[in-house]
Amino acid sequence: MRKTALGALTAFLLLAALRSDAFGGWLIYHKPAYEGKVVDVETNEPIEGVVVTAVYSKHVFTYTGSHNQEIHVAEALTDAKGKFKIPPFTKLIGPLSGEEPVNFIVFKSGYAALEGRGVLEEIFTNTQPYYVEHPWRPGRQDVVARFAPGIIAMPKLKTKSDRHSNIKQIMSPREIKAVLLEKMIEEERIIIGGMSR
Repeated sequence: MRKTALGALTAFLLLAALRSDAFGGWLIYHKPAYEGKVVDVETNEPIEGVVVTAVYSKHVFTYTGSHNQEIHVAEALTDAKGKFKIPPFTKLIGPLSGEEPVNFIVFKSGYAALEGRGVLEEIFTNTQPYYVEHPWRPGRQDVVARFAPGIIAMPKLKTKSDRHSNIKQIMSPREIKAVLLEKMIEEERIIIGGMSR
């Protein structure tokens, strides 16, 4: 009886590992390479020096409940052509864990930060996004980002209060340090401190 139960459990775990998409990345967490181009929404010119941060997380199930846990952070800076590339990421995760969508944070001093799961992941895998325009904040139709497969058009922020609000809203990774992102946020704080209204 005991051997039969152990054999059945082993077979189940092997099948689950081989068919990882059945539970959204159960045992093996894998995300592809991400690449894209960042341009200015008004001029369509490439923006150099944009920080693109990818926060990889897993969903952990325990006897007391479940929670998300950050497992990796990857960062890239856009080049003179506004392009960046983040390599693929693969990691073994526990048997009571599931894959979460990657959370992206796209930030450059003076521009509206873009953050989110799903739509940015689609864009950076060259897939048509769910929507092609996104207001920076609800109700702010004067500051709108535009999306296309592989391309993000970032709007500039024109006031000190908007720029201050922008950096306060960025959700930096809590468990793993995002060095480039934190450095750029700190530089923006210094710039804002020296600005008049």
